[in-house]
Amino acid sequence: MLGAIFMATDYVTSPMTGKGRVIFAVGCGFLTVCIRLFANSAEGVSFAILLMNLVVPYINDGTRTAVVGLVLPGLAEDLALPESDLTLPDYVEITADVTDFALGMTLTVATNEPFTNLDA
Repeated sequence: MLGAIFMATDYVTSPMTGKGRVIFAVGCGFLTVCIRLFANSAEGVSFAILLMNLVVPYINDGTRTAVVGLVLPGLAEDLALPESDLTLPDYVEITADVTDFALGMTLTVATNEPFTNLDA
């Protein structure tokens, strides 16, 4: 119980997302059972937590959600494209219906590099 309550719930080494925490808890339980049954070791909880701590970065990366938007403002007008051929957005609007939200990181990139190699 000490390992499950105090060691596995350490903020520094536990996953950040709710889904990641469930994966971490199931993995700790599975490894604890395997270690105690097959390795004949009483310290199955500690070894399971140590092994699951090794995969926490991969759990975090696999359970995050990324929202990506690509905008090309003014490109349709510059190319004189009719509206029926291609619709290119001028802006991106992201909305969410949430109750407990914390904005982690945003990244905005503005570049004309894809167009530098084009011959005029």
